Amino acid sequence: MSDKKVILPAGAYSVRDSVSGVISTVNVPNLTAGAIDQVAPTPGTILTVSGSNATAQAPSVWQQSADAPVSWSDIVGQTGTTLDTTGFTAGTRIRYGVDGLSQGLVYTADVQIAAVAELLTAGTMGLWATVVDSLIATSPALDIGAPAPNRRVYAVFGSKLTARFDPASVTIGGVAAVRENTQNTQENSAVYVYSAIVPTGTTAVVVADWTGTGATVDAAATGVCQVFYGYGIETHATTNAFALSTALAANIDVAEGGSVILIYGTRLNTDTENNILSPGTMTKTGFIKTGFPAFISGLEQGLSAQTGRTYSVTMPINNSHNMVLVSVRKVA
Repeated sequence: MSDKKVILPAGAYSVRDSVSGVISTVNVPNLTAGAIDQVAPTPGTILTVSGSNATAQAPSVWQQSADAPVSWSDIVGQTGTTLDTTGFTAGTRIRYGVDGLSQGLVYTADVQIAAVAELLTAGTMGLWATVVDSLIATSPALDIGAPAPNRRVYAVFGSKLTARFDPASVTIGGVAAVRENTQNTQENSAVYVYSAIVPTGTTAVVVADWTGTGATVDAAATGVCQVFYGYGIETHATTNAFALSTALAANIDVAEGGSVILIYGTRLNTDTENNILSPGTMTKTGFIKTGFPAFISGLEQGLSAQTGRTYSVTMPINNSHNMVLVSVRKVA
């Protein structure tokens, strides 16, 4: 006797018990593939399908399409009831199918990968335009987007800073900015984040001034500056870390739909361009290797709420390095 399992076409069937001879009616329902638990997932979301009435033996597959309903292709190796959408582009449609054999293939309703909501726009990292007496650093005019009363601009910058002194003042487009991170505890590659509401203008000059702080040498020398800007946003959390090692990691709380800015500095710049940012979904938005030190920035957006999300920078050699993380959210 064969123990092969088959899926019969939908309908009512008379079944006789081989021992008792009793005949009964069995109704075979129309096969259903179930439903996907997300409607508009963003890249990186784990999709789960449930509610199918297929047997465990029914072959299944996930499919994707860029021009649905014209054509669909199998997602190779994906036959379980979950799918990791990391790496899928916005606009891609996803569906799950079950092979009902005699009933044919049936599919869930498809879902479309949504674009990540971006709270921030990253500018270009560049060297200070001028440095006066190693104490006053001025950036070039940096693009900050369209004017608006709720536009917040984050200025991230780094300096050689051979002593532990914060700037006496920082302005962005002439507006006094506030410090978003605590003082660095490693010298020679200091990194900072300041922010301000800058309602007017399409460009802004960042000025960091160490005058009167006690800093006398290299406070603003060999430095870089970059801006990130967005509308109706505020700081959710900040943290900074330092280490003398080959890896530097820190945890930060993330708000639903939020973004995280990373600014990193290292004293020795050998192979810094090969430093690895983690998680892999963080985009490297800037890199400058001066004679000494070197700086990297990154941005991750469209995040789900999370307590203690981990970010790290790994470098090829053991060295001293600093990192600041700023978690940004929409204003409630």
